[in-house]
Amino acid sequence: MVFGTRPKGKNRHLMMKNLCGRMKNPRAENIKSSDFTNYRNECLKTGVGANTINHEHTYLSAIFNELTRIGEWKKENPVAKIRKLKLDEQELTFLTSSQILELLEELKLSKESDCYHITRI
Repeated sequence: MVFGTRPKGKNRHLMMKNLCGRMKNPRAENIKSSDFTNYRNECLKTGVGANTINHEHTYLSAIFNELTRIGEWKKENPVAKIRKLKLDEQELTFLTSSQILELLEELKLSKESDCYHITRI
């Protein structure tokens, strides 16, 4: 299945090809929920990030959903009921007053004259 000719589509296609390879190229009709959860656990052990795994999960699920929509898949989506991994929320940080002043001074010198005014707003 080709995801399109745009760079984003090519990246997703490559991601899915790699996922299939790492899962030992299973036939779609043989994939079970446990196959993906086992794959996910192995990825986590090797240091693959939860966000990357969640993206793979989303794309794999989208493939089965699209195949169902066009009538090419009659079985249940094997990854639909698997919960995504929880991601650690990053704490927000803010610029200090002196950092704000420094930023504004740099923007005044910028060739893009609107940057300063937009940032102030």
